[in-house]
Amino acid sequence: KKNLGIFANAVAERADLNWIIQPNSQAAGGRVIICTRPFHQLPDLHNELLEKSAKVGNSPIDSLYCVAPSSIRTVGNRTCSELSTALKKAGHNVWDGTDPELRRDFPRSQNDHRIIQYDSCRGLEGWTVVLDAFDELWSLKYDLALSQGHRPDNLIDDKEWASQKAWQWAMIPITRPIDTLVITLNDETSTAGKLLLAVSNYLE
Repeated sequence: KKNLGIFANAVAERADLNWIIQPNSQAAGGRVIICTRPFHQLPDLHNELLEKSAKVGNSPIDSLYCVAPSSIRTVGNRTCSELSTALKKAGHNVWDGTDPELRRDFPRSQNDHRIIQYDSCRGLEGWTVVLDAFDELWSLKYDLALSQGHRPDNLIDDKEWASQKAWQWAMIPITRPIDTLVITLNDETSTAGKLLLAVSNYLE
């Protein structure tokens, strides 16, 4: 929707990316929510999102939840995310794609909450998309780019180049939502956190 496109363009501009999309003027609306707590600590927001999505005919499976590696836990021979555990405790159905065994099959119920790691989000979408611990994702991509050091020229320094590479990757999950984007931050003073909050304040 239009507001999501405007937000994505504003993020790309502030991150100094040569990246732009054309917001759909025929699809008014779109909502961006930025929180400074993990999503599993926001049950009221989660319930509000589910209710609003249901009112337009969507099911839980129509949402998408992206989580960072630090939230992944191994229990016995299975893997699960912290968000998955919290949602199950709250009585929700979950398809936790962070588990390699479970990922061999697709969600089977309209009531399943789809949870994946960020690296699996390419090509997917959701009516509502939750990007949990987004700043952790950015830092991981930044550190990876910095360690690779494959700059094609010397026009910018290593850190600036790594920052651009991290933001280029980050635009993938930012453009997954259709109607609502929720971003949570571990640290609002992180590089990604400060940029996103600055964009949010600018667009208010």
